[in-house]
Amino acid sequence: MRTFLFVILAGLALPAAAAPVQPAPAQTKIDPATLKAADRMLTAMGYDRMMQRTSDAMVAQMGPMFRKVIEDKTGEAPDDALINRLTAIESDFLRGTIVNSPELRRAIATLYASKFSAAELYHLAGLYQDPVMHKWSEVSPDMTAQLVPLIHSVAETHSDELQQKIVTAITDYYAARKGASKS
Repeated sequence: MRTFLFVILAGLALPAAAAPVQPAPAQTKIDPATLKAADRMLTAMGYDRMMQRTSDAMVAQMGPMFRKVIEDKTGEAPDDALINRLTAIESDFLRGTIVNSPELRRAIATLYASKFSAAELYHLAGLYQDPVMHKWSEVSPDMTAQLVPLIHSVAETHSDELQQKIVTAITDYYAARKGASKS
């Protein structure tokens, strides 16, 4: 049962954050001035605080998700000590991989620099001085974290359907390949 529980919880963790930080999609070369403008824009938007708040808000949502998945899969209600332990692990993980990651910040700046010109990024940095944009920077981490359980819930209600489609596609694919090789 412990192995089964581990597999369940591993699926709940945020595996994308554990993957190595990848550069922005291929562009011949990112202009250093544009990359500098992107970093300035991240500073103007309060990137570091936003990442910390997003991480904290996501962790706050993880406890109930862990509790529900463990209960659904094992038939046993986990106690608060286990949920606290799991959310502490998730919190440490997020802080180490997302919040305190200069590599992630540079990758995000590179992504912005691949989509916007330096002039556009300086304009965006200026927009973050507007009170409404300040408010957006403050509320977006909580809003983003509230999306996690919503998306998880919707995806979970359709997971059997998706899994069946994937199994059918794989079965059909290999049947077609087998049929083609006999010809």
